[in-house]
Amino acid sequence: CVGEKSWEEAQQAVADLQAKGGLNEGVVEAAVMALDKARDQPAPPGRDKDQMIATLESVCELLITALQGQMSTPTMRLVDELIIIKPAENGDMVKQRLQMEFASEEGVNKEDFLASMQSFFMQMDQQDREFEAQVEAVWAEISEEERAQVNQVKEIRRDARSQMDALLKIALDA
Repeated sequence: CVGEKSWEEAQQAVADLQAKGGLNEGVVEAAVMALDKARDQPAPPGRDKDQMIATLESVCELLITALQGQMSTPTMRLVDELIIIKPAENGDMVKQRLQMEFASEEGVNKEDFLASMQSFFMQMDQQDREFEAQVEAVWAEISEEERAQVNQVKEIRRDARSQMDALLKIALDA
């Protein structure tokens, strides 16, 4: 698996990435794609495939955990809660929940919520650009099955964007 020194280096690299604002879903997706690719290919000469896979799995888990921690502000927890409700389909319910939240002294402040949403949209836009660049770079080389998976990820991303657009519109009116 990952040696103690290299694990400390990996943790530090992730912390540095977070500090620079570079840790996002695109980074995690790229790590998971590298893991999937490593599982499908033979190990490079002189490398143990099982150890290589275990290392990549550990790094992916570290990135996911760090990203979840980074996103677990009260505002992000509220966004997660509301996205599950599907704002595009249940706008009235989401609006009512936001109004209660904004009116509560312990709740999330509307201005902070809107600022976080704007930041989230900027991150989504950056991730979309990175994802599209990655897809463009490998599209000609991937199989039909992999293309179908990429198209599925694109559809999931479009749906997430649609839900976030709906949530922002509702929040502006709440």
